[in-house]
Amino acid sequence: MKSKKPEKEKRISPIRKLFRIGFSMLIAAGLIGLIYAVFDYTLINPGKRSATVSIEFTYEGAANGLTPTGEILALDGVKNKDLIQDVLTELGLDGKYSIEAIQDSLDVKASYPDDVLARVQTYNSLYDFSASRDVQQENFYPTIVGITLYDDFDTSISEADM
Repeated sequence: MKSKKPEKEKRISPIRKLFRIGFSMLIAAGLIGLIYAVFDYTLINPGKRSATVSIEFTYEGAANGLTPTGEILALDGVKNKDLIQDVLTELGLDGKYSIEAIQDSLDVKASYPDDVLARVQTYNSLYDFSASRDVQQENFYPTIVGITLYDDFDTSISEADM
């Protein structure tokens, strides 16, 4: 009878062993992160809700950045504490939400009407910078304002209160 030679044990190099352990830990961390992200998205933060209003100023002087009384139009006035307090009081929500929380949840974006942008782009393409200096975008003021209120201040707020 022939005796069987003992097979050589396969030895895994320390570098390969470290690589396998590290790779396994990376996959485990990725799975844990994925599970947390799904849990967070579906249960903790089911998605931001928002209410948006768009206002276009069409009175004479709006394109010059002025109010109807001739004062400078300040679009950041939407986040004014007194204005927010008045709105909360009028809606009967003044004791329920803080002004600071509402301010942090407001997003105000100003834009130009399409005709103004078209005029600026047309003049800029027809003339060089020096010839069209009087028709640059800096000479126009935004007359369209989009105001968005996100539900960050109270994720359980009803749609009626939004």
